[in-house]
Amino acid sequence: MFNQKVHLKYVKGKQIICLSAILLSVLGFILDAITYHSIYSDTQIWVQSTTVFLCAIAILLFVRDKNKYYVFSFGLMSYAVIFNIVVTATIIHTFISFAKFSLANILSRDIFFIIVYIFLSGFILGRKHLIAQGGILLGLILYFVFILKDEFFVNNAAIYMVAMLGSLGVLYFFVGTLDHLIKDLEESNTQAIRLKEVETGKNKNLLKYQNSLLDLTKDESIFKVDVEKLFRRICATAAENLLTNRVSIWKLEVDNSRIVRKHLYELASGNDDQVILERKDFPAYFKALEEQPFILAKDACEHPETKEFRDIYLKPLAIFSMLD
Repeated sequence: MFNQKVHLKYVKGKQIICLSAILLSVLGFILDAITYHSIYSDTQIWVQSTTVFLCAIAILLFVRDKNKYYVFSFGLMSYAVIFNIVVTATIIHTFISFAKFSLANILSRDIFFIIVYIFLSGFILGRKHLIAQGGILLGLILYFVFILKDEFFVNNAAIYMVAMLGSLGVLYFFVGTLDHLIKDLEESNTQAIRLKEVETGKNKNLLKYQNSLLDLTKDESIFKVDVEKLFRRICATAAENLLTNRVSIWKLEVDNSRIVRKHLYELASGNDDQVILERKDFPAYFKALEEQPFILAKDACEHPETKEFRDIYLKPLAIFSMLD
């Protein structure tokens, strides 16, 4: 169905983004290590190696079962990358020939990368991770301002804070809107499937009812032997097809003053003695018999046309619903 196809394409799109982000991250860190390895401290080498290792695990999990692990794979990779950036920011002063580099330029670039990962995390992992990673970015900016006291970040702290919070707010509501859209599509697809199953079930039941009626009409013996056999066959067929445990046949007497039970079919052993119900005792029920094509009482004890039977018939026999 259309909605199901849209959902599958949505999931496939997230999987492609996930794999692309992981591969590009690994490639980026490898190129970064090749370019700047000579100035790395031992700590930074360990951080870079750990990040690449975690990204490799993410790739292996994705390849093993992308449908099962793509979300976890991206989560592992994104937090590993952000961890790398944060640690690098705190130890960047230990780099050899650090004076050759502008701290503001390096950290501004790293903030940009974190924002990219936050956006993708919100899309793939959900809004909780968007908030969590946004909190890490906020802490990093505050670290630049109040701990490192870098002049560039001190002078531009307000701009960075407004831009970051604004971006997070937009991303938060964008991801929420997208999630609601996909959820609505899924619910719509589920309802469509259920309606189709209900329709199929109705068609099967209708065919079953028709076949049962045909079987009755084809069985000539029940019309030639005796009416009691016919009654038994009709009641048993009705009980089987309507999934009920009690079916009976009643005759309305000529003067419409009473009805008489002619046959009772019950799954449990029941009393098939003749039962007579008088109009004077059940006026609402008899009026309904004359005026309506059928009586459908889901709650027979409370239905206006059957509640007259509550104390003497329904409750003693544990009858909850009636179809007459």
